[in-house]
Amino acid sequence: MALRFEINEDEFYNLNMGYEFARGEVGNPVQTLMFRFSGWLDVIPGQEIEKIVAGRMLALVAVIATCGVMYKVSRRYFSTPASLFAILTFFGFNFVFRHLTAFRVDAFVTLCLMLTLLIVSDPQQSWRKVVIAGLLIGIAFSLTLKSIFYMPIVAVFLMGRWVSTKWSRKAFWHGLTMLFVALAIYGIVFVLHDPQGFSLDDSLAYLREISNDSLLVNETPKTRSMFFHSLLRSFTGWGLVVIGFVVLVSQLLKNNIRSKWQTIALLSFAFPITTVIYYNHSYPYLYPFMLAPAMIVIAAAIERFFVEQKSDIFFFLICFYAIIPIAIFGRSMFQNNEAQRTTIAAVHQIFPVPVPTIDCCGMIASFDRINEVGWFINPDIFGHLKYIDADIPIMREIVKTHKPVLILANADSLDVNQGYNKGYPYRLLEEDFITVKNNYQRFWGPIYIPGKQIFENGPIEILMAGTYTFKGPENVLINGQTLANGDTIDLPMGEHEISELGPEAANLIWGDNLRKPNLPEPTKPLFNGF
Repeated sequence: MALRFEINEDEFYNLNMGYEFARGEVGNPVQTLMFRFSGWLDVIPGQEIEKIVAGRMLALVAVIATCGVMYKVSRRYFSTPASLFAILTFFGFNFVFRHLTAFRVDAFVTLCLMLTLLIVSDPQQSWRKVVIAGLLIGIAFSLTLKSIFYMPIVAVFLMGRWVSTKWSRKAFWHGLTMLFVALAIYGIVFVLHDPQGFSLDDSLAYLREISNDSLLVNETPKTRSMFFHSLLRSFTGWGLVVIGFVVLVSQLLKNNIRSKWQTIALLSFAFPITTVIYYNHSYPYLYPFMLAPAMIVIAAAIERFFVEQKSDIFFFLICFYAIIPIAIFGRSMFQNNEAQRTTIAAVHQIFPVPVPTIDCCGMIASFDRINEVGWFINPDIFGHLKYIDADIPIMREIVKTHKPVLILANADSLDVNQGYNKGYPYRLLEEDFITVKNNYQRFWGPIYIPGKQIFENGPIEILMAGTYTFKGPENVLINGQTLANGDTIDLPMGEHEISELGPEAANLIWGDNLRKPNLPEPTKPLFNGF
């Protein structure tokens, strides 16, 4: 999966932002620590795909470590067979297996937070463990603010320990110290990582915006539909979560196996799953993050109904869950990254030197991506919404100012050959769409470069100055200069006069006879969903 599965838009975005961070173009230190790490992948030889695969291998290491931590946490309460099977079940969730090694922050923050739960669930606490837990929490929040979804679990363990020790000062100071260490680490990382002196007021405003955007807003029904899809694809796994939760509630009521607070703490491991109800970004890539602690709940179900009962069905259940990841892998390989790999290779063949680029996610990370007003995927998660709400066309000025040589149509809204559709995600305003259509031509696959298709004599407007190659009939005049097929002409920005053009259409293509790559053009979209 790490080597061959289709790369998600966010994975390209993370690599691209690493390059932008290295160039000093990222000003917001909130939730951008990952970009510092991804920038280091520049040392990996090869093109963008190879660098992301290297990042995926690091994520795989984090996943393996996380599974080890999950096992150790589970063994505190349940048997070895139940704990091992819980990990096997983790890989049996469709969305988990498909996104487990994605080059995103989730794999790394899940490891940090599961290590935190390993520490706080330890009945033998010490100041050293408390400080380490605070350190891990601070790092986790520096990576992503959605670490907050694990904090109720931490809080239940701390409160339970405080209550069970009859409100001891030591337990109280342990919890307070953990909080102070976490805040201190977050503050230190914030200051050291801040590339451009982002003010505290700016950060607070950003936090308010993302909280308003992320909780109980319009996108939530879409993520709920994905959750129902997961229920259908992984119904046995979700069933085990429910059964485990019921088992723990039953044990809480009977109160004859462990302390009440321990059982409440075990129930709290299911809390991150509730994000599908109110968190706007509960897309499939979040499932490894939110389901990791829930495997402890599954261990409760396995312990109660299969290990304690010594059920023969347990063997068949193990075989079933051993087959599921293989089936998911086989299906996922039809959604491989060959089209993406070919397209990136084509871009680098056409443009051996980086050129200004517009695309949806920074797919060509080594090129300077133009994202003037927050189009598409970017740190300002409200940029595109503001652009649509303002209803002010901007593409003409962007072409004139930034001179994008490459438009990579890796989003439907950028593929001007398809026609305008208001239903596209990250759509352009219609006037901006027309500007692209009138000033760019499809060159190869999803690659568009500046160009004009000419059907009649008269004036044409060139928005982007440069050398253009003429493709068309002989003896056509541009500004009085006679051109034959394959000739080049330097055209400044502005109007130019076409004459002596017959019934056959002509084309002006940016560059000096750019050669098309000798590669098969993709026959399917570059991104095919989760």
